[in-house]
Amino acid sequence: EAQEEARPVTDLFSETTAVAEQLERAEAKLKRAEAFKMPEIEKLREEVERLSIRFKKLERELQVTTSPSPPEDAPPERSRRPTPKVRTGFRRNGKRLTEADWEHLVGYAETMTSEEWDGLFDQLGSEGREKFFEVRERLRLLKQAEEGGK
Repeated sequence: EAQEEARPVTDLFSETTAVAEQLERAEAKLKRAEAFKMPEIEKLREEVERLSIRFKKLERELQVTTSPSPPEDAPPERSRRPTPKVRTGFRRNGKRLTEADWEHLVGYAETMTSEEWDGLFDQLGSEGREKFFEVRERLRLLKQAEEGGK
């Protein structure tokens, strides 16, 4: 476990993203199996559960790694409920948007004019905007952690 703590943030982020993608694929397979009452439903449920637990663990570890430590003289922080990961049904070319797609969109949005920005946000709706800001904040924290580690 001490080895996990020593992992660079970029490795942790990559692993978290990979597990999230595996979880999305497993959930899709499980949905199909349930819809068609296929015999491998139980095996897929176990896989989804295993990946879900791993993803949550990695997400917590990434959050701890990228969160700045409070000063020793700071008052204790009230416990906060972790923010749930926003899942959206947005699709591109018939496929659900991946985390990488959202990250690309966040990067591209920084080059947009204010009119393009307004149009994008109208198209995304409240659920999409929430996901957009979640990804933007995660990328900001990752960048901040990388710059602090140099």
